[in-house]
Amino acid sequence: MPGDEPLRLENSGGVQMLTRPKPDHVQQPLIQSVVHDMLGQGVFPSTGETAPRASRIMDTVLTGYYGGRMDEF
Repeated sequence: MPGDEPLRLENSGGVQMLTRPKPDHVQQPLIQSVVHDMLGQGVFPSTGETAPRASRIMDTVLTGYYGGRMDEF
């Protein structure tokens, strides 16, 4: 399966092949909480009111790096 291949580490000490299991999908907990909310098995903490606030915060944090939302990445 792609992503399960050994990692080749090469430096002045030689070459090492490192085998590590592929990590779980990083978004799985978020996706699962949305699904649980939709199935009535939980409550998703984000709402239509909190989403714009989070977006403004992300824009503020990243503006210095990207130069603004309208610039090409």
